[in-house]
Amino acid sequence: MRPIDIASAAMRVVGIPQGEIVSRSRRPELVRARELIAAAVRTLTDASLPEIGRLMCRYHTSVMVMVRRWMRRPPEDREELLHRVMLETLRPSRARWVVVTRDRSGGSRVRGGHRWHG
Repeated sequence: MRPIDIASAAMRVVGIPQGEIVSRSRRPELVRARELIAAAVRTLTDASLPEIGRLMCRYHTSVMVMVRRWMRRPPEDREELLHRVMLETLRPSRARWVVVTRDRSGGSRVRGGHRWHG
């Protein structure tokens, strides 16, 4: 399974769109959602930290911190959420990820002209 598929499933589980996941916001619900995505992709695929970081517009060190924080959560919470993500990956989705890059001024650009369809 591709990291994008796992990330899309995790976003559907938490109900947060891609635009908010890749934003700079530090709202607690977004931080927890990013931790879930990073941990799910890291656990369920062989993607490297830099690959996961590129997927989420973050540095690989940020992904390391996300996965560490995820591992500090109670095991029951972790297992239940990862189980929900795995089940969600089995459902067909019309969602597509777009490639978002940051420019030097801190703004975001969408490459490829695609838009997120949740």
